[in-house]
Amino acid sequence: MTYQSATMSNVPQEIVDHIVDLLSFDQQTLFAVSLVSRAWNTASRPHIFRSIDLSVIDTHRLADLQRFLSHYIDLYALLHRNPRLVYYIREVTIGGVLSPILSPWKFVEKIFVKITGKLCQVQFLRLREVMWIYLSDEARHALITLCRLPTIQQLVLYNCQLPNFSELALLLRSPRTLENLQLSHIRTQKSSQRRRGLVVPRHCSIQQLVIAGSEVRPIIAGILDPSCCLNFSGLRKLEITGIKDALTIGQVLTLAGSHLEELTLSAASEYVPEGTIGDDVNFALTPRLRHAELQGVQFTRKYSGVPCVTNLLRTRGVPSNLESVLISMVVDNHKVDWTEWQAIDQELADAGFRSLQKVEVIVHMRSRAEQRKIQRSLEVQFPKLSSKNLLSIMYCI
Repeated sequence: MTYQSATMSNVPQEIVDHIVDLLSFDQQTLFAVSLVSRAWNTASRPHIFRSIDLSVIDTHRLADLQRFLSHYIDLYALLHRNPRLVYYIREVTIGGVLSPILSPWKFVEKIFVKITGKLCQVQFLRLREVMWIYLSDEARHALITLCRLPTIQQLVLYNCQLPNFSELALLLRSPRTLENLQLSHIRTQKSSQRRRGLVVPRHCSIQQLVIAGSEVRPIIAGILDPSCCLNFSGLRKLEITGIKDALTIGQVLTLAGSHLEELTLSAASEYVPEGTIGDDVNFALTPRLRHAELQGVQFTRKYSGVPCVTNLLRTRGVPSNLESVLISMVVDNHKVDWTEWQAIDQELADAGFRSLQKVEVIVHMRSRAEQRKIQRSLEVQFPKLSSKNLLSIMYCI
């Protein structure tokens, strides 16, 4: 009987793959195990090259600048020598293009265009702090091409500045595979006229949409424009922060509310809202909604938020699948009519909310001295929800 020596090369490939999968978030260990043997190297490559960061660093030190430039050059050389590595790259982060004077972007822009031109299997693309005006025509075309890859599933734009929303529409003409879209703090230099008569088929079905920042209204107007290819009929999760008017939100819910399951609305602070919640926005537009978070929606110093929330919760006779509701508000040093909260208690205790399992109210206060007074005034306004053990009230300072 012969015995085979136990070496790492004799480990079955299935076990090697399983071990490497468990180490997928530990880059240093992945680099180490990739040197064990050819089998371990093959199993490690998809994890090592899964994510790359092409962000530009903001540095004035010559040593850091040289290290950054060598990183770009080495990455391009590696992809050029091993063309198959691009099939492992699934996540790409691009950012830091803020100024042509303070940023080393001008030194790597041509290499950036060559690297992005090789990418073909990207699923998650993140653009952060990109100033569109500082990009050359080749770099802009490279970014647009990258956003339109037929493999893109998630697209995140954070703190980017575009000349107008027409450029944003070019980026959002994404493939059918796009499911998750996040637009945060998008700024434009000037408004652009909409191209009338241009209707693009809405073939890109979005399942998750996040919009945040100061210019929520024009962003929503842009994605609802007929020239945009995004289709929201299958939207499952919607999160909008920085709301300044109800009409805009009503347009989104009217278009996408039929399949919506999770909804998060957060109002802009210290702003008098426009429009009427009861007429433009209500849960009758979202019959399949299961989880709702109302974070400061219409709760400002100059506007009473309770009637707005009450109108929002009215389902107009449509049965609701709502399971949980979170209402967050800030109590400042002004008078609050706590008796209005009885209307919320009556609405949520209605037979239309049979699936309701939890109602959480979070009250943010300026000082601890207000807590006892607010606690006595608020808790007695929810007799029906309290009797069903559905109510949870938290006080934060």
